[in-house]
Amino acid sequence: MNDQLVRDLRHDVESRQGEMVRFLEALVLAESPSVVPESQRPVQSLLARSLRDDGFRVRIIKG
Repeated sequence: MNDQLVRDLRHDVESRQGEMVRFLEALVLAESPSVVPESQRPVQSLLARSLRDDGFRVRIIKG
């Protein structure tokens, strides 16, 4: 990586730090026990919404 790319990447990450922390807090607070698949929906929804907002296509597969 060149120095400018490293600086740009660092700036981008630092400028979004608050946003990333809030997203991580929301994920941590969303209950998602692995033995109860239906209760995982809040976490799946948070992740799906974030990915869709970034232009990704999302499919949630049961299982």
